[in-house]
Amino acid sequence: MRIVIVDDDPANLFLIQHMVQGLEEGDPVTFTHPVEALAWCEQNVPDMVLVDYMMPEIDGLEFLRRFRGLDALADVPIVMITSAGTRDVRQKALELGASDFISKPMDRAEFVARARNMLALGASRRALADRAAWLADEVEKATAELRQSEERYALAARGSNDGLWDWNLETDEIYLSPRCKAMLGYAEDELSSTPAAWFDRIHPEDVERVRSEIHGHCEGGSEFLQSEYRMKHRSGEWIHVLSRGVVVCDPGGKATRMAGSQTDVTDRKRAEEQMLHDAFHDALTGLPNRALFMDRLGQAVQRTRRRRTATFAVMFLDIDRFKLINDSLGHKAGDDFLKVWSERVTATLRPSDTLARMGGDVFCILLEDVVQISDSTAAAKRLNAALTDPFTIAGTELYATVSVGIAMGSPTYKSAEDLLRDADVALHQAKAGGAGRFQVFEQAMHEGALERFELETDLRRAVHKGNELVLYYQPIVRLDTLAIVGFEALLRWRHPRRGLVLPGDFIPIAEDAGLIVPIGDFVVREASRQLEDWDEKFAYGDTPADGRPHLQTAPYIAVNLSTRQFRDPAHIQNLLDRIGGLHDNRRLQLEITESLLMDKPEQVAELLRKMKEMGARISIDDFGTGYSSLSYLHRFPIDILKVDRAFVGLIVEGDSNIGIVRAIISLGHELGMNVVAEGVETSRQCYALRDLGCEFGQGYYFSHPVPGADATELIMLAAVR
Repeated sequence: MRIVIVDDDPANLFLIQHMVQGLEEGDPVTFTHPVEALAWCEQNVPDMVLVDYMMPEIDGLEFLRRFRGLDALADVPIVMITSAGTRDVRQKALELGASDFISKPMDRAEFVARARNMLALGASRRALADRAAWLADEVEKATAELRQSEERYALAARGSNDGLWDWNLETDEIYLSPRCKAMLGYAEDELSSTPAAWFDRIHPEDVERVRSEIHGHCEGGSEFLQSEYRMKHRSGEWIHVLSRGVVVCDPGGKATRMAGSQTDVTDRKRAEEQMLHDAFHDALTGLPNRALFMDRLGQAVQRTRRRRTATFAVMFLDIDRFKLINDSLGHKAGDDFLKVWSERVTATLRPSDTLARMGGDVFCILLEDVVQISDSTAAAKRLNAALTDPFTIAGTELYATVSVGIAMGSPTYKSAEDLLRDADVALHQAKAGGAGRFQVFEQAMHEGALERFELETDLRRAVHKGNELVLYYQPIVRLDTLAIVGFEALLRWRHPRRGLVLPGDFIPIAEDAGLIVPIGDFVVREASRQLEDWDEKFAYGDTPADGRPHLQTAPYIAVNLSTRQFRDPAHIQNLLDRIGGLHDNRRLQLEITESLLMDKPEQVAELLRKMKEMGARISIDDFGTGYSSLSYLHRFPIDILKVDRAFVGLIVEGDSNIGIVRAIISLGHELGMNVVAEGVETSRQCYALRDLGCEFGQGYYFSHPVPGADATELIMLAAVR
């Protein structure tokens, strides 16, 4: 504590200083000049001041007046020491702010007691003043924060897209912010403060649910209220809103008030609905897609299983030759065609039926309430009848039939996938019969499809393992000497359960399954290996025999190339590499079909020239059964023309049809080709062909196709002769 003593009498100063030393540690601050004391107190603010009344410069009363006039000293206790204890002096001193009086001569005990009281009083006043100042600061801070909070709330309310509402549950009045009303197209003063003004605008299908959700929240069923519903806009349209809120309860747990916000979520809802639509509809045609169709088909299957009388049918549709439209007019024209086509097909259906695009040019129809098979076949006939008229796309008239597979719904089906599978099987049967046909599924078709699937699975395993596929060789002989000049490599499959399977039973499956290229690689590889094996066993021409059997000419092997093999660049390159690696390139002869020549003939001619440069010999297989143009035929670098067995079969005793064979042989010679006749089965055919100038023959008359070891034995016999 700091105590200040002001007295012009040194003796009094000493006496008072001695008494004060009992009140505090350290010495008090003493002044004999009151003006100096005032200046010091203003700068240092003491805890108590003891001042003499009688002083020469200014008296105690003037000191008091000046002392209390300083703001910093307003609450500091000041005690006046005086021997002039008149009433007027005391009154005047109190008016000027004196805290107490001590009369001279001073009693030490009285002085100490009064001084302590004054110090305690000063400390209390300062504490109260500090507390008051702190409270004032806190109030000011709180007021400022409240003001800022209110300003932020007001700004947020004005700037937010949300509307605010406050529902007094006791008075049943509801406050709706201007944004709430504007959300519905109303001005601030156009909606009343009753809940009915709000609930009457909720969609009739939603209002009971909303009331139930509010009631459940008020009863404590949820921590927050969150409800999405439709409301009627002033324009008459329905908008989607999302309300969030929280209830306030009294101490007894009764709901008294609820407040929250409301957001217009119409755009989000429409976006969600559009996304949902896009997820279940085809982007090009707008038709249901596979996912939606399978869902509806699944529901139909379940209805039929529950109610045996519920009937329906599935139609699996494939547009015939649609690829030709894309290839000739472009994909844009193809897309335009699919849109117009789907509109025309939809027009033939009932509202209860579903047309869906499953992908590409594949569509499905779900026919509801179909009682008999004839009902579904009649629908297929109406469909193709509607497609009879041409479509005009990009200024071009297009005609397009459709192949249809039909499966009738029945309680025996357990899933939509099974029904769709059977309709697909029926579709393949329909397409096998030609364009524009329909086929109703029969159980035998499923068994056939299952067998085909098993055969494809086994074939894949056989191609992968590589030890079940083998080559058989059918000799090709000179008709004038009957000497073997070569062999045609014919593929066989040694199935572990079915035995030897001929190409006609598995090559179509290989083409559909994408296995024909690796199988073709196997044939070329195995034929090359067989040629190398013969080269080790036999000597040819002028080559020294070295103990090996000797042949005048080395036999060649002819291998067949499918269209898919021919179009595979990697396969062709592998083929060329294989030819280039042979001892004599001409001994690997490549057979292609007549129809393959006319598919992009310029490109085919270029590829054939590359093969010829590598030394390969090329033949046309089954000539006469295709549609080659004579104007193109001479452009191809063909070495051999093979007469199809169907024409060779015309050579019978006295048959005038031999003229067709003569014409084919003459054509081959005119084009500089050698001619091989296929399917020679009788001596009559053999000698007739020789007389017609045909150089070579092949058929059962000479030999059936035989394994490689037996073919080697045939060559050995020729070498011995």
